[in-house]
Amino acid sequence: MTNDKNEFFASLEQEGDDKQQFLDNLRQRNEGILPKELQSTAVMIVGTGSVGSTMASMLVRAGVGELVLIDPDLVETHNLTRSTYLAADIGRPKVEALKEHLLGINPYALVSTQAVRMEEVEKARLSEAVKRSDLLICGADSMTTQAILNRIAAHYDKPLIAPGLYKGAKGGEVVLYVPKLTPCLQCTLAGRDFGEENIGRKKDYGTGRLEGEIALGADIHFVTGAAVKMALSMLSLMIDPSAKASKFINGALNAGTNYLLMGMEPDYWIFKDVFSETKAQYAYQSLWLSARGRENCPVCSEQAEAGDPIAEMAPNFNPEELLALATGPEREAG
Repeated sequence: MTNDKNEFFASLEQEGDDKQQFLDNLRQRNEGILPKELQSTAVMIVGTGSVGSTMASMLVRAGVGELVLIDPDLVETHNLTRSTYLAADIGRPKVEALKEHLLGINPYALVSTQAVRMEEVEKARLSEAVKRSDLLICGADSMTTQAILNRIAAHYDKPLIAPGLYKGAKGGEVVLYVPKLTPCLQCTLAGRDFGEENIGRKKDYGTGRLEGEIALGADIHFVTGAAVKMALSMLSLMIDPSAKASKFINGALNAGTNYLLMGMEPDYWIFKDVFSETKAQYAYQSLWLSARGRENCPVCSEQAEAGDPIAEMAPNFNPEELLALATGPEREAG
């Protein structure tokens, strides 16, 4: 969305030659796996905390050329334990600190930022960002934001990847929503039943956001890494279905699965029963699940609401109107 580059590279007189050489070298270790055209793709990330910031870093390292970052929060000390941020970033807007980090990896990346909630971004700017993006990623811990982004993905026909962590990051999930191909985020999660296990995260009913969890960064980023691979595979599939990386997500979609569950602790939740008869099992474990769309889903069914969710958002950020936009069941993971 911008042409910003760091000071060193902006001062080069022969930027064209240096840029191509840099990009060729950057993708050298991914040669033959990821398509070269990945440098022309754009990804919008809503929520740049432990999951979103790490995904942004890994996507830029893989060669994604443009990112749109949206998050209203400032960097706090506790963020340093499991995100890309540094002590020098404390007190800065997360998106600005992350942009600096990303340009430190690839000075030729295009990075635009919005240091507000997605619902507060100026409508025309948000609409343009979505249209430019090839893939949407939801790293937000606001369930209202998650639901509205789900509607945006459907209306603008953009694939959406939504990683989520359970209580204590003992387990997690990644949902892939491809409009017209898979059930939407809320349909995928509608049939989920935690049963008697107390694994769902608590939410702050004053803000609608999920409360922060005490958890190991290693467990969080086990799920994050899976989400990054799904994102790169989805982008590759959109560029070139014959690309090696595209086969990963193509195989999952052909099998009718768009919902990945992951367990990071031994004997955790449903994994202890599913794998009880399987030898050599311990953490880590995963399951790929198929989801069914609801016949009356207002997002992905034939009865889906036709209105543009961005245009429908209140111009002055009215929380009550946003809650009305966020149709469907609340998501307990974020």
